[in-house]
Amino acid sequence: MIKVAFIGNCQVDVYRRLINAHESNLDVFSIEVWRLRPSDFELASNKLLDCDLIVTQPLSLYYGPLALENLRGTHKNVLTIHNIYFKGYHPDCEYIGPMGKRIKSPIGDYHSKVTHQAFKKGLSLDKAIDEILNFSTDRVRSIFDESADELRRREIGIDVPVTNLVLSECGWSYFFTFNHPTLELHSRYLEAIVKALGLKLSFNTISDPLLDHTHFPIYPSVVEALGLPLNAKEDITFTSPKSIGGHIYDLASFCSACYASYAIILA
Repeated sequence: MIKVAFIGNCQVDVYRRLINAHESNLDVFSIEVWRLRPSDFELASNKLLDCDLIVTQPLSLYYGPLALENLRGTHKNVLTIHNIYFKGYHPDCEYIGPMGKRIKSPIGDYHSKVTHQAFKKGLSLDKAIDEILNFSTDRVRSIFDESADELRRREIGIDVPVTNLVLSECGWSYFFTFNHPTLELHSRYLEAIVKALGLKLSFNTISDPLLDHTHFPIYPSVVEALGLPLNAKEDITFTSPKSIGGHIYDLASFCSACYASYAIILA
C-alpha cells in the first residue's frame, strides 16, 4: 500500500473521500488544519512519518511542522496543490472576522458585503436590496480580473495548476461560495493531482460533501458582466448549511434576516 496524506482546509478531505470511494493500493488520509489548534500541529505531523507521498496546500510557518517550508525539509515526496478560492463569480461574498472568530450570518460564515455595509451605514433594508440588484457590472469585472490575477500569482510554485479550470467556460458552475468548490471541480482537479503523482486511478461518484453547506447565488450583474449562459432574471436565493436548517432565502428575506442578525451581533 502507498500511504498518502492530504493536508489543508476542508477541500483536502473531499479528495480523500473521492479516492477512498474507489478500491486501490492507496492508503489515504487527510489533515484538515482548520480543525486544529496550534498545540495539535506536532501530533498531526507525527502521522506523516511513514507517509510515501504528501499532498499539501502551501501552509505558512504559522502551522509549524505542517508548514510547506518545514515539510520540504523533513519529507522527500511533497506535492503542492491549491487552496482553491476565487471571488470572481461571487464578488459580494465575504467573511467577517478572523478565522476562529467569524461573525455568523443567517447562511453561516458567509455574508453579503453590500448588505453588511448598508446596515453599518444605517441604510434602509430596501436600499440594501436595491444595491444588490444593481451591483455594478464594472465592479464585477474588476473583482473578476483581480481575482484571476491573484489566482495566477498564487499558482507560481504550485505543482498542480487549477487556473485553467476555474476560468473555463464552466468555471461559474464550479463554486458554492468563493472557497467551496463543487464536486465537479474537485474531481477534475484531483484527476490532475493523481496524474502529477504518476498514479493511475479512476473515481467513483460520491455525494458532494460540501453540498450541505452554504450556497451563495450568482447575481444578475455577474451574469451580464461575464456573459454567463444563465438566465439573469432568475430569482436570487441564498441557502444556509443544513447544520443550521438548510433554509432557502429569497433576496428580501435574506437581507431582512441579515439586518435582524446584525442588530443583535453588532449592537
